[in-house]
Amino acid sequence: MIIPILDNGSLTLNAWSLAGSILLVIFYCLWLFFTLFRSRKSRKLRIVFITIRTLALLLLLAMICDLRLDFTRWRNQAPQTLVLFDLSASMDSAWTRESLADFYQHPLTQRLEKETRIVRFGGGESGKKLRSWPRYDDFNAPVTDFESLVSSSLENLEHTPDQLVFLTDGQNVKGLDAKQITFPREITWLLVGVGDTVTLGRFTVLSWDLPHTAVAGDSARIRARISYEGEETVEGVFELFDHQQPLSESHPLVFEPASARNVSFDLVPEYQGYLALSLRFTDQRDNDMPVKGYTRLSVRPKQTTVLIISPPDPDVNFIRYHLHLAERPVFYTAETWEKEHPEELPDLLLLGPGESSEKYAHVPTIQVRGCEEAERVEVSGFRVTNPLMLTHLHDRPALNREIWSRFPPVTAFPDGEGIPILEDEEKKAVVLAYQAENRHIIFNGCGFWRWAWAGYGTERVGAWNRLIGNIARFLMAPRQEWAWLELPRDPLYAGISAEIPVIKGPDVTPGMASGRIILTDSTGSLVWNSSLLTLDQPVTYVSLPGLDPGYYQATLDIFFQGEKAGTDSLKLPVSALNPERLVTGCNMKTLREWANEQNGHALHLSEWDKGEQFLDFDEEYTRHVIHVDFRRNLLWILLLLILLTSEWIIRKTAGWE
Repeated sequence: MIIPILDNGSLTLNAWSLAGSILLVIFYCLWLFFTLFRSRKSRKLRIVFITIRTLALLLLLAMICDLRLDFTRWRNQAPQTLVLFDLSASMDSAWTRESLADFYQHPLTQRLEKETRIVRFGGGESGKKLRSWPRYDDFNAPVTDFESLVSSSLENLEHTPDQLVFLTDGQNVKGLDAKQITFPREITWLLVGVGDTVTLGRFTVLSWDLPHTAVAGDSARIRARISYEGEETVEGVFELFDHQQPLSESHPLVFEPASARNVSFDLVPEYQGYLALSLRFTDQRDNDMPVKGYTRLSVRPKQTTVLIISPPDPDVNFIRYHLHLAERPVFYTAETWEKEHPEELPDLLLLGPGESSEKYAHVPTIQVRGCEEAERVEVSGFRVTNPLMLTHLHDRPALNREIWSRFPPVTAFPDGEGIPILEDEEKKAVVLAYQAENRHIIFNGCGFWRWAWAGYGTERVGAWNRLIGNIARFLMAPRQEWAWLELPRDPLYAGISAEIPVIKGPDVTPGMASGRIILTDSTGSLVWNSSLLTLDQPVTYVSLPGLDPGYYQATLDIFFQGEKAGTDSLKLPVSALNPERLVTGCNMKTLREWANEQNGHALHLSEWDKGEQFLDFDEEYTRHVIHVDFRRNLLWILLLLILLTSEWIIRKTAGWE
């Protein structure tokens, strides 16, 4: 409820609070009438007591009801200037004690103080009001986030300022890209670059070209398309690293400003597993420059080993003879494997009818169920129920469906362990199934050797070879085909959150797979885990919390139709090095682009004299509002205490009870 006060003010009060206050005042006046005016005490003292108690009651009611009076008047007023300081740690190398003192004593700075209503804010991630100009020792904030710094500073101001001066080196470590950050339209804003201008640019890996898997002990070629953002030509070499261990070095290269080139590396991986690949550029003066972009390379053993545990069976024999990979696999029987590799596990296990092996339970397995059990049926006209990479036998979708529908009949069972991949819906039989948790492909019957003869003289020729090869590659791939983790694009630093990408396999139907990320430290202790992620996009980004320095293991548990389908993991190095110390100097290129994109102005500190043309110093006839707040003002609380104390002293002095 708003009640006008004279011609230039208003009273803001809740209607219920107002009604209650009026009733309370009425009862108070009645109480005064029946007590004080009927008293035989001195009339003058009665008037004093009535006045003090009434004032105290009215003041208490105003505070309880949160009464606020707004008085308005028009007057000439100088513009308000918000001077915002980037107080991040990188700024202590941008400023010197001398340059900071020179800025404070500069005529334009002095004029801002005298002719405008200046307000000072500063910070790294959030802006706080400064009582005075910052000192050199105040530039120590661990992280810069321009978006948060600007928005929080404006929110902490009671009114939107007329103009803003932001002093920074342009090195934004966290949050949105500077060019995407906007200011209110009514603000005139000026970016002032501080520090020596950065002449060296930044490299970014636009794309990687690398083999799906490399072979341990064999040479592999890695190519990267790298862009250079800089104002000067640079010459130097790139070094390829795996977890800070150098792997290879490029030939000397020359990069012109705003150019991109292909860079090649040759390396020979020593062990199977994963390589976390990163780059560093060193120029002719041994200066290191940052390179944004990471990738991962999977390394497999030089030759695939296949262990066969099976009685004589035509299906197992035909799978063996048509198992064609990049390198011809080496086949072992159970006896020869135990003799030659007693402490090792094979790359692939081929199980025949009625066979099982607990020792190799976690080895990728192709299993033939056989036809020894009852309730088997003859099936044909197969349909792919759950498409996987192994079910794609031809690039043409129509022909791919025809290949499956025209395979010769086989014998299968109505029941099958795992997720059905291939079914005969008419006879309700499972032909091919996948046990996701232990990575088993099961041929759920017998007679599959007939498929080896399917399609001779037609476009379907070789479909059996492709099927067996697809299954082997699918099972043995180090990188899970359901989904896998990729390294974050930017390095990880202690205390700074980052996003880790989860890549959905190209052959997985959106929404069919889900996953959960678990983060453990070097001791194996749980540090953090995500909620369940539905993988309905090609790439799902998951925000990681800020971590302490060290190495962490990120594990992705993958689920397909509610069943665990596998895992993928990688190591995450978290550096203790403050990112504010990595790149120093004034990035005027970014500041000018930001100003051009968002209709602002940018200049270097050495051009501070020119800032006068962008700033306003003229007074304007503006509406000035005076707020009188009873609840939140300490002055009214003190006044209430004084009134109550005075009444008590006077009453005791006069001898009243």
